Amino acid sequence: MKGGDVTKSDYRLLGLVAVALAFAFILNACLGVTVTRRAGAAAPGDEAVTLINAYRAGLGLAPLRTDARLVGAADFHNRWMRDNDCFAHQCPNEPGPGDRATAAGYPSAAVGEVIGRGYQDAAAVVTGWRNSPGHDAILRGRYVDIGCAGLVDSGGPWWTCVVGSAGGSQPLPTATPRQTAPTPAPSPTARPGLPAGWLMEVTGRFGVFGLPRPTGCPALAGLDCLLTLRVDYDLSNWSVTDYLYATYCHRDDVTCRWVRKGR
Repeated sequence: MKGGDVTKSDYRLLGLVAVALAFAFILNACLGVTVTRRAGAAAPGDEAVTLINAYRAGLGLAPLRTDARLVGAADFHNRWMRDNDCFAHQCPNEPGPGDRATAAGYPSAAVGEVIGRGYQDAAAVVTGWRNSPGHDAILRGRYVDIGCAGLVDSGGPWWTCVVGSAGGSQPLPTATPRQTAPTPAPSPTARPGLPAGWLMEVTGRFGVFGLPRPTGCPALAGLDCLLTLRVDYDLSNWSVTDYLYATYCHRDDVTCRWVRKGR
């Protein structure tokens, strides 16, 4: 074949090339649609909310509704823990759970919180919370709103769910803002010992703890004198603190707080 001449075979070859290019274009377009669908998958935090509400439904409890402000507070805490390599409800120099919620625009600091680290998906971390009496009490709590966030990043994945009742008609779980325990959520590895240097204080009426009102303790407005159970984390263990948390800290007439020794 001379230069510049085009034969019938050449036309057939060009036609095959055109068909191949068209097929590649169609295949690429189909793959593009697939990627778009994957990008629309539920976020890890949304999956956690779905699983928690399914668990509550099985117990006959009302579902929690997602509040974007609590989602923001949960995401803030995940990123703070990651950036500071800290796994706690309040890391050094970080606002507390209630302050984080109000800073995100939520109308109340009376919130509960569960956190997790190292769980690879929402199902695993929700199962971990359910298997811990203290955290399970929060999942079962008389809350209305929830915001969950999952952060798949270095040192994690990191998980936080914040619950509250300020947006609904149900009463708040406590008359005063409840401080969240400075103890880590359950871990997929062996549970560490209690954090050193902390005291757990559980305060309520004597009757709450099954004790008679002492003689000489006046009943004011129908209330007994208050009793505070103080647990030294340096001398106690998880079975004691889990029992107290699950039994008393969800009650409206009991206040639980955690303080550093010496303060």
